[in-house]
Amino acid sequence: MDHWLNYSVGSSACHIAVSQIRKRSELYVELYIDDDKKLFHELEKNKEKIESDTGLTLNWRELPQRKASRIGIEKNDVKFDDKSQWAGQFDWIIDVMLRIKKAFKVHL
Repeated sequence: MDHWLNYSVGSSACHIAVSQIRKRSELYVELYIDDDKKLFHELEKNKEKIESDTGLTLNWRELPQRKASRIGIEKNDVKFDDKSQWAGQFDWIIDVMLRIKKAFKVHL
């Protein structure tokens, strides 16, 4: 039902994850921090700069009860069964991934 792929950002502490969440008609691109709350807080100190560099308003989720933390953005109301929209969906994913990778890589 849901699908995801992970991409390297050059750090073993985190990666970029792209998710297709069908039950919410949503695409989600995030920096997934495996098990490093200290890294999350260091990045959060640079939130303004990172969001300025990406041109995106990101969802910063520490998830204190879990090992992982997530920093990402979603695209809502995605129509996965409409093939005419697939190119636009992939363009959005690629654009957001590149923005996130460029902005965060400086801080990793």
